[in-house]
Amino acid sequence: MLRAASLSLVITLWSSLSWAAPAIQNVAPRGLQIGGVTRVTISGTDLAAEPQLILPAGGTATLVGDAKPNKLEFDVTLPADVAPGLFPLRVANDAGISAAVTIGVDDLPQAAMTDKIEQLPIALTGNLTGAQLIKTTLTGKQGERLVVDVEAKRLGSNLRPVVRLLDDRGAQIAFSPQHESISGDARLEFTLPYDGEYVIQLQDALYKGANPGFFRMKVGDLHYADLTFPLGIVRESSVDVEPVLTSLGEAKLTAAASSAYAPQLSPQIKTPHFTGAAPRLLVNQNAEFVELRQKPGERIETPTAPVAINGRLSGENERDEYVVPIEPGKKYRVEVLAQRLGAPTDGVLEVHKAQGGGLGSNDDQPMTGDPALTVDAPADAEKLLIVLRDLQGRYGPEYVYRIEVTPLSIGDFTLTADTNIWNVPAGGVLTIPVSVKRRGYGGPIELAWDGEAGDFALSGNVIPAGATSTLLSVASPGAGRFAVARLIGKAQVSGREVVRNVLVQPSDSGFVTAQQVEIGLGTINQPPLGVALASPFSSDKLSLGSTVSVPVQVTRREGVAGPVRLKLLSTQVTPQKEVPDPKDKNKKVKVDDVERTLRLATDVIIPAEQSDATVTIAVPKDLADRSFDLALQAELLSADQKNVVATATTAAQRFSLAAPIYLELAGETTYRFAGKLFRSEGFQGAATIKVSGLPSGATAADVELAADKSDYVIEIKLPAGMKLDALAGVKLTAVTQKNGGETTSNETSLPLPKDP
Repeated sequence: MLRAASLSLVITLWSSLSWAAPAIQNVAPRGLQIGGVTRVTISGTDLAAEPQLILPAGGTATLVGDAKPNKLEFDVTLPADVAPGLFPLRVANDAGISAAVTIGVDDLPQAAMTDKIEQLPIALTGNLTGAQLIKTTLTGKQGERLVVDVEAKRLGSNLRPVVRLLDDRGAQIAFSPQHESISGDARLEFTLPYDGEYVIQLQDALYKGANPGFFRMKVGDLHYADLTFPLGIVRESSVDVEPVLTSLGEAKLTAAASSAYAPQLSPQIKTPHFTGAAPRLLVNQNAEFVELRQKPGERIETPTAPVAINGRLSGENERDEYVVPIEPGKKYRVEVLAQRLGAPTDGVLEVHKAQGGGLGSNDDQPMTGDPALTVDAPADAEKLLIVLRDLQGRYGPEYVYRIEVTPLSIGDFTLTADTNIWNVPAGGVLTIPVSVKRRGYGGPIELAWDGEAGDFALSGNVIPAGATSTLLSVASPGAGRFAVARLIGKAQVSGREVVRNVLVQPSDSGFVTAQQVEIGLGTINQPPLGVALASPFSSDKLSLGSTVSVPVQVTRREGVAGPVRLKLLSTQVTPQKEVPDPKDKNKKVKVDDVERTLRLATDVIIPAEQSDATVTIAVPKDLADRSFDLALQAELLSADQKNVVATATTAAQRFSLAAPIYLELAGETTYRFAGKLFRSEGFQGAATIKVSGLPSGATAADVELAADKSDYVIEIKLPAGMKLDALAGVKLTAVTQKNGGETTSNETSLPLPKDP
């Protein structure tokens, strides 16, 4: 009984000290109703500490009942003017902010999947895995328009939906496979032929549905628009766009101007019962050109590159030709976006000199059917002729495309960070690296929030000229604060301002998505671990080949115990060196060159009962002559030191070199030690002075002393890099012959001076 009681106490204590950020595992239903109240159940982990639901703009959420660590219930109210579409949903609480899950927002009543649909329209949430076949029935009327839209892939599910509509005899009358225009989801549209009962069937395309297999099945007289024409818009401009792959007919949609640097925006949707994501337009800082041809086959001249061309194939076997002014003798990237945006266009791209002469052609790239070319414009070419056609000669309103013509001679850059969840300790900072990949631009880049970010403050937000990264430190404005924001980088490149979003999620889409740039900012109200410098660095200068020491103090929240390991964060790109391949002696492999890396001189682990330590940073002798950001990361370890259970960071500090040169002795160093041999009265034999205890690599020759000599000099050679104190264990002895045998003198140590 005592043992069981003790175990129960340990579990309760550990649970009460949980400090992990909230994590969402499931949401039911997977949609919210515009102009109504939806009760939402969220399951996950670490949810309970003062939870708040982060919703699309204008929504409110009221907690129902008590918050539990693994379950929350909210009544969510959305005003009638909230835009329909797919949006991220997050939970924030005292331990930070969660990763986002995608939910649908529309004006449909929300319900769980059911065997019989009693009202239309309706949005049903369910789950399907393996070879499962899900069915539901409805009563329909002759001439009634019916849309069945299954959202799965668009919500992040692994289900590959296929949907069928059967009549009351069990005969299939409509079918939808997966459609690329809606990210691999299924949607059918059908006019019912008569009054009666109908069956909707849903299955995985391969009868091997993987977890998670959640979905939303929306049924009714629904409307949709998957694409627009044009496909892009210039930032800060407003444009009327034509919906494509749509049920909206010839209606125009308006994309309002925005001063933000969001990579995409959507036009305003006011149509009732709209389903799916609102169509997206790519936002461009350069020129946008829209095809307007007076007659088929006409060549059209565009603005000077960089330019994005929006076109459509309107006739069978059509070849759309564009003349693009360029700078002669420069390199250009010509890339088509069509299938990656959801259009069916299977483009074939050709690039020529406008006056004649081909420069290349392409019909696809790895992982996509969209073509692209990189061409060197000849010195006599002031214009490029760009031609696009469909591989099979297809055409129609949905065969839209976008051609981006980019001069690679103009400087540019790409910014990335490793995570999109930034949980900041109250009273401390979160320090994370932001990396830059440069193309023809080596100057500074300033990082800033794009619009509101809940007053989360930034430091270290300038990437220096020539640097490949910065250590960005983020401070929270206070307990209970959170935000969802975008981080941008600005630079003046060749007299023009270039602004790029910081990408926090990888993607192979060929364009920047909204999900790639959204950062969840949360506050850890009672962080389990903190770390700070007990006193500042004595200087912001680093000396080559030296060490820098600084006292560090860690704090553990009440009830938290464990050893803390310290690590150095640095913006230095780790140097590499070649070493023999342990698997093949004839080959070499590259490994990190630790000796040439900014690093902690020794490993530092602060015992559980201590909170202070001194860290020593070793500076390589050949460190590059540029600025470097340094910060310390503390890791709270489990008792066996095998797992990291919490981390904390200091604010970053920027250092530069005190001098770009370092002097040391190279090659062998020879030390000479002079001595005297004393003989007893009447003894006049020869002797040999011997050296013992030499460190590996050091050498010394024995010294032979004739019978009439007593002064000697011992020479010891040390290899490069070995210091004099390595000779502390060396001993000298003298050996001579007496009465036919060998006799040995006393041992004497070397008189070591200070290491020069």
